[in-house]
Amino acid sequence: MPFEDGRLALRDGRTLAWRTWGRQSDRAVVRLQGSAGSRLARGPNPLESKLRLVMCDRPGLGGSSRLPGRRLSVVADDLAELLDFLEMESAPVVARSAGGPHGLAFAANHPERVQSLVIVSGGCHVTPEERAGMVAANARLAEVLDQGWEAVRDYLATLGRAMTSAGTRAVVTDAPESDRMRRDATSQSADLANRREALRRGVDGWADETVAITGEWDFDLSDVVVETHWWHGSEDTTVPLAAARRLVALLPNCRLHVVEGRGHLLDSAPILASIGQQT
Repeated sequence: MPFEDGRLALRDGRTLAWRTWGRQSDRAVVRLQGSAGSRLARGPNPLESKLRLVMCDRPGLGGSSRLPGRRLSVVADDLAELLDFLEMESAPVVARSAGGPHGLAFAANHPERVQSLVIVSGGCHVTPEERAGMVAANARLAEVLDQGWEAVRDYLATLGRAMTSAGTRAVVTDAPESDRMRRDATSQSADLANRREALRRGVDGWADETVAITGEWDFDLSDVVVETHWWHGSEDTTVPLAAARRLVALLPNCRLHVVEGRGHLLDSAPILASIGQQT
């Protein structure tokens, strides 16, 4: 798939690394990747060959400058600047996992730029009771969060070393079988390249993002008025379905699609196909 890679000098002096996948004539879709991910995190779904995917590295990940203490809305502002640079007034947004809260912030703060919003296995606040059913890596992270940023950074450094040497599968060995089955040789190779790019300068940006997502969000969910579709697996142990249900209930224009028997990694075909059905 053809791509264009670039660097954008943001108004505050930071650098934003971006990439578009696809042809100029294809329909543009802003795609927000998951945790510890980069602009290389493109899925292998054939439907994506019919779209022009607009992606970027969030602060401190991949080629984008770090912004210590950053929150969610700064990424929304970065995306607005990127669309300005690419001469795009607006686009549908597809946000996966940790990209979910950033997609919500974009829709809340820049509603005129978001034609529709699709959240896939989106990140949410979890309760102490829900931690018990999560994959061990995330359950342990939830405990470390109470110890402050440095403890989070040190813990993620351990996970990062495993992910950049053997990929995500090295840290989620207790994921549901449906997730493990999705990690074939091709997807594992792409995942490894994505993780190595995202964490090539260390895990500080990942720690910043983790604290931003798990802390108080700096926008109002009631401002996300754009048509929103939320897809979530019934067996997701990375982000429990119960947490997603709570968040969706707070969104004024959101429909929840529960995918029975699936975990955190969902098939993107029906999700991408739904973009063309949205206004």
